[in-house]
Amino acid sequence: MATEQPINLNIGKRLKEDHEFRKSFFRALSRNEIAAQIIKLRKMRNMRQSDLADAVDTGQSAISRLEKADYASWNYQTLLGIAEALQARLHIQFEPVENAIAQYGQQEESILDKFVTGDTLFTTEERHDEYALVDLAKSQENVCLSTTEQQPHEYSV
Repeated sequence: MATEQPINLNIGKRLKEDHEFRKSFFRALSRNEIAAQIIKLRKMRNMRQSDLADAVDTGQSAISRLEKADYASWNYQTLLGIAEALQARLHIQFEPVENAIAQYGQQEESILDKFVTGDTLFTTEERHDEYALVDLAKSQENVCLSTTEQQPHEYSV
Protein backbone atom coordinates (compact mmCIF):
# COMPACT_ATOMS: atom_id res chain seq x y z
CA MET A 1 0.00 0.00 0.00
CA ALA A 2 1.47 3.32 -1.09
CA THR A 3 1.63 6.11 1.43
CA GLU A 4 1.99 9.76 0.62
CA GLN A 5 5.04 11.60 1.82
CA PRO A 6 5.35 15.36 2.20
CA ILE A 7 7.38 17.29 -0.30
CA ASN A 8 9.51 19.81 1.55
CA LEU A 9 10.77 22.41 -0.87
CA ASN A 10 11.84 24.87 1.84
CA ILE A 11 10.00 27.59 -0.03
CA GLY A 12 10.09 30.06 2.85
CA LYS A 13 13.85 29.63 3.23
CA ARG A 14 14.47 29.79 -0.52
CA LEU A 15 12.32 32.92 -0.85
CA LYS A 16 14.37 34.54 1.89
CA GLU A 17 17.81 33.54 0.63
CA ASP A 18 17.58 33.32 -3.17
CA HIS A 19 16.70 36.64 -4.82
CA GLU A 20 16.32 35.17 -8.33
CA PHE A 21 14.06 32.35 -7.10
CA ARG A 22 11.98 34.88 -5.12
CA LYS A 23 11.59 37.13 -8.16
CA SER A 24 10.56 34.24 -10.42
CA PHE A 25 8.29 32.68 -7.79
CA PHE A 26 6.41 35.92 -7.06
CA ARG A 27 6.01 36.68 -10.76
CA ALA A 28 4.61 33.19 -11.41
CA LEU A 29 2.39 33.47 -8.35
CA SER A 30 0.96 36.80 -9.54
CA ARG A 31 0.21 35.39 -13.00
CA ASN A 32 -1.38 32.32 -11.45
CA GLU A 33 -3.52 34.35 -9.05
CA ILE A 34 -4.78 36.69 -11.78
CA ALA A 35 -5.73 33.80 -14.06
CA ALA A 36 -7.45 31.93 -11.22
CA GLN A 37 -9.41 35.02 -10.16
CA ILE A 38 -10.65 35.66 -13.69
CA ILE A 39 -11.76 32.04 -14.07
CA LYS A 40 -13.44 31.95 -10.65
CA LEU A 41 -15.34 35.19 -11.15
CA ARG A 42 -16.33 34.33 -14.72
CA LYS A 43 -17.78 31.02 -13.52
CA MET A 44 -19.47 32.73 -10.57
CA ARG A 45 -21.18 35.01 -13.10
CA ASN A 46 -22.19 31.92 -15.14
CA MET A 47 -20.32 33.24 -18.15
CA ARG A 48 -18.51 31.30 -20.82
CA GLN A 49 -15.25 32.61 -22.21
CA SER A 50 -17.14 33.74 -25.30
CA ASP A 51 -19.63 35.68 -23.13
CA LEU A 52 -16.80 37.51 -21.39
CA ALA A 53 -15.08 38.11 -24.72
CA ASP A 54 -18.25 39.73 -26.09
CA ALA A 55 -18.53 41.92 -22.98
CA VAL A 56 -14.99 43.28 -23.43
CA ASP A 57 -15.13 43.37 -27.23
CA THR A 58 -12.45 40.77 -27.89
CA GLY A 59 -12.27 37.18 -29.04
CA GLN A 60 -12.73 34.02 -26.99
CA SER A 61 -9.11 33.06 -27.67
CA ALA A 62 -7.97 36.27 -25.95
CA ILE A 63 -9.93 35.33 -22.83
CA SER A 64 -8.47 31.83 -23.00
CA ARG A 65 -4.97 33.35 -23.01
CA LEU A 66 -5.82 35.61 -20.06
CA GLU A 67 -6.93 32.54 -18.09
CA LYS A 68 -3.61 30.77 -18.55
CA ALA A 69 -1.24 31.01 -15.59
CA ASP A 70 1.78 31.50 -17.84
CA TYR A 71 0.30 34.53 -19.65
CA ALA A 72 1.60 37.91 -18.55
CA SER A 73 0.94 40.29 -21.44
CA TRP A 74 -2.14 41.86 -19.90
CA ASN A 75 -2.01 45.48 -18.83
CA TYR A 76 -3.94 47.66 -16.43
CA GLN A 77 -6.57 48.64 -19.03
CA THR A 78 -7.14 44.98 -19.98
CA LEU A 79 -7.61 43.94 -16.36
CA LEU A 80 -9.85 46.95 -15.71
CA GLY A 81 -12.06 45.99 -18.67
CA ILE A 82 -12.27 42.39 -17.45
CA ALA A 83 -13.18 43.59 -13.95
CA GLU A 84 -15.91 45.85 -15.30
CA ALA A 85 -17.34 43.10 -17.49
CA LEU A 86 -17.37 40.75 -14.50
CA GLN A 87 -18.91 43.41 -12.25
CA ALA A 88 -15.89 43.41 -10.00
CA ARG A 89 -13.49 45.88 -8.46
CA LEU A 90 -9.92 45.68 -9.66
CA HIS A 91 -7.71 45.74 -6.58
CA ILE A 92 -3.94 45.89 -6.89
CA GLN A 93 -1.93 45.56 -3.72
CA PHE A 94 1.77 45.74 -2.97
CA GLU A 95 2.87 43.44 -0.17
CA PRO A 96 6.21 43.66 1.66
CA VAL A 97 8.36 40.69 0.69
CA GLU A 98 8.95 39.74 4.33
CA ASN A 99 5.19 39.28 4.87
CA ALA A 100 4.92 37.03 1.82
CA ILE A 101 7.96 34.99 2.86
CA ALA A 102 6.49 34.46 6.32
CA GLN A 103 3.14 33.43 4.83
CA TYR A 104 4.66 30.77 2.56
CA GLY A 105 6.97 29.49 5.27
CA GLN A 106 4.01 29.06 7.64
CA GLN A 107 1.84 27.50 4.94
CA GLU A 108 4.51 24.93 4.10
CA GLU A 109 5.11 24.17 7.80
CA SER A 110 1.38 23.65 8.36
CA ILE A 111 1.20 21.18 5.49
CA LEU A 112 4.28 19.30 6.69
CA ASP A 113 3.00 19.22 10.30
CA LYS A 114 -0.10 17.36 9.15
CA PHE A 115 2.09 14.60 7.75
CA VAL A 116 4.31 14.46 10.85
CA THR A 117 1.32 14.18 13.20
CA GLY A 118 -0.33 11.59 10.97
CA ASP A 119 -3.24 13.88 10.16
CA THR A 120 -3.54 13.13 6.46
CA LEU A 121 -7.11 14.36 6.22
CA PHE A 122 -6.65 17.44 4.11
CA THR A 123 -9.39 19.70 2.92
CA THR A 124 -9.51 20.18 -0.84
CA GLU A 125 -8.11 23.69 -0.38
CA GLU A 126 -5.17 22.45 1.70
CA ARG A 127 -4.37 19.75 -0.86
CA HIS A 128 -4.56 22.36 -3.63
CA ASP A 129 -2.24 24.66 -1.64
CA GLU A 130 0.39 21.93 -1.33
CA TYR A 131 0.25 21.15 -5.04
CA ALA A 132 0.23 24.84 -5.97
CA LEU A 133 3.39 25.42 -3.94
CA VAL A 134 5.08 22.44 -5.60
CA ASP A 135 3.97 23.47 -9.08
CA LEU A 136 5.10 27.06 -8.62
CA ALA A 137 8.48 26.03 -7.29
CA LYS A 138 8.95 23.45 -10.03
CA SER A 139 8.01 25.96 -12.70
CA GLN A 140 10.84 28.27 -11.62
CA GLU A 141 13.68 25.78 -11.80
CA ASN A 142 14.32 22.07 -12.04
CA VAL A 143 13.59 20.84 -8.56
CA CYS A 144 14.60 17.36 -7.55
CA LEU A 145 11.73 16.06 -5.47
CA SER A 146 12.62 13.20 -3.20
CA THR A 147 10.16 11.00 -1.38
CA THR A 148 10.70 7.74 0.37
CA GLU A 149 8.88 5.81 -2.34
CA GLN A 150 10.19 7.68 -5.39
CA GLN A 151 6.74 7.55 -6.95
CA PRO A 152 5.59 10.46 -9.09
CA HIS A 153 3.02 12.67 -7.40
CA GLU A 154 -0.20 13.42 -9.21
CA TYR A 155 -1.33 16.99 -8.94
CA SER A 156 -5.03 16.59 -9.47
CA VAL A 157 -7.58 17.51 -6.83
